[in-house]
Amino acid sequence: MKIPFVKMHGAGNDFILIDNRRGYLSPDDFAIIRQLCDRRFGIGADGLMLLENSEVAHFKILFYNSDGSPAPMCGNGSRCAVFRAYELGIAPQEDIQLEFGGQVYRASVELPRRVILRLPPPDVHHLPPSFLREIEDDFSGVLWMEVGVPHLVLECHVNKETFPIQQQGRHFRFHRTFQPDGTNVNFVWAGNSEVVRARTYERGVEDETLSCGTGAVAIGNYFRL
Repeated sequence: MKIPFVKMHGAGNDFILIDNRRGYLSPDDFAIIRQLCDRRFGIGADGLMLLENSEVAHFKILFYNSDGSPAPMCGNGSRCAVFRAYELGIAPQEDIQLEFGGQVYRASVELPRRVILRLPPPDVHHLPPSFLREIEDDFSGVLWMEVGVPHLVLECHVNKETFPIQQQGRHFRFHRTFQPDGTNVNFVWAGNSEVVRARTYERGVEDETLSCGTGAVAIGNYFRL
């Protein structure tokens, strides 16, 4: 069976998008999705999205990480899906409503290729004192919040370029504090300038990604709160 698809990226965070209104894939085709996202033996992507009909919005997004696991939200993925839905005539240019993870979000398209996505305020989680003591020597600040998906923001001392993101990202992603689901991890460097630098380790991808939309929102709220 031939499955039409497009490949899109949001700030380097790349995705496979399939207009699934004809039912090319079922929501539990995890092995197929994992194979399609494989960068050596498939198309290659950080994630895959199915665009489907919705009873409460213009369309619905089913999102899967590159390991085939479903996720309830993806910021960059949503922006790509909104633009694709607009291209397909599924959604208008303004006041677009999209269903994602049981929630309805609103967005708009600013031509030629800009998408504005509106997210609700984050839900900040309490971190236990034992975790705060564990990190106090290595990080100058921390915040854990829900932005559709969980994000841990850690402000770093170590140089951005030499920071061991694979080791540290995996450590915190699977840390006992965040079980059973784990968390995305954002490492940030504020420095003395107005520019914040960040690196993100994403669960489900189990690697660093070039950008992360919900992670950017989490980082912004870290410095705002």
